[in-house]
Amino acid sequence: MNAPPLADHHRRMLETESGIAPEVIAARGYRTVTAAEARQFGFSGQQARAGLLLPVHTTDGQSDIYVLRPDNPRVVEDKRQKKDPLTGDRPQKVIKYEWPRGVGARIDCPPACFDRLKDAQTPLWITEGQKKGDALASWGLCTIDLPNGVWGWKSKQTGILADLDFIVWAEREVFVVFDSDVITKPPVAQALARLTKILSRRGARVTPVPLPQQGDDKLGVDDFKAQGGTLEQLQSFAALGQLLPLKTDGRRSQEAGSAEYLKTLSDLGYSFRMRALDDLIEVNGQPLSDPLRAEIRTRMRDLGYKGLTAIEDAYTAWAYRRSYHPVKNYLE
Repeated sequence: MNAPPLADHHRRMLETESGIAPEVIAARGYRTVTAAEARQFGFSGQQARAGLLLPVHTTDGQSDIYVLRPDNPRVVEDKRQKKDPLTGDRPQKVIKYEWPRGVGARIDCPPACFDRLKDAQTPLWITEGQKKGDALASWGLCTIDLPNGVWGWKSKQTGILADLDFIVWAEREVFVVFDSDVITKPPVAQALARLTKILSRRGARVTPVPLPQQGDDKLGVDDFKAQGGTLEQLQSFAALGQLLPLKTDGRRSQEAGSAEYLKTLSDLGYSFRMRALDDLIEVNGQPLSDPLRAEIRTRMRDLGYKGLTAIEDAYTAWAYRRSYHPVKNYLE
């Protein structure tokens, strides 16, 4: 049986830019489609565009749903955002991935991982989207992914998806690796907290895996792998994730507060990191001393913030995520 057609720029996107192994690409069944072909796979109207077709392989063994990554994506008004008071317009957003209209959210499993879903002795990794799932599968990891984003394990109509029921969770090690904005972006942090709570109730031992932030750009696990990141490094991030003060009660106000604290601290000119040799927190390259800690508390208090302990928790977690080793970093 011939492999589906795959244009060179799409193969480069998968292999070079996402770190996906050729055999994983073949197993998924990625293919290049025209707009007319996209219509045959369930996309209609403005959704139907030339691009990369990503078959969805659900945890119950189905494979008749598809995601489309258009080469020329739609740009639409973001109705979740407020209108500009001067122009009356809302900000626009790019629809990077198309999901067929009328099709409910599903959970995806790279084909090579399907037979291990019921083996609780095999650690399970969870990430966003098929390309990221396939990047993890290319390391030989048992993986599921959420094509509908970080909240893609639930739907408004049915609540928690039944796709989770086809996986054995009791006594299983589970690692959740969302994009690097998981702490600073409240909806992502809340999704991680809620998912952690749900899987923990099913008996899983859940660990978040914080990826390093690259300036203002978020980093996905596929980007991390494509840029030369190793499985050993990813596993070290998992060890770091066990130290993060993750809130699992899903209370939006606390997670939104942490993101706001970090943004305000950044606006005030503070940058935090942790020296791995001795777990020393540094602020703008200097050790966090008592006078400097008092300065931060005073400036935040002057801005009207009252949760000073929560503020310290927020920048401590942020420093953990930006941990560095002075000797190793110098040698590299």
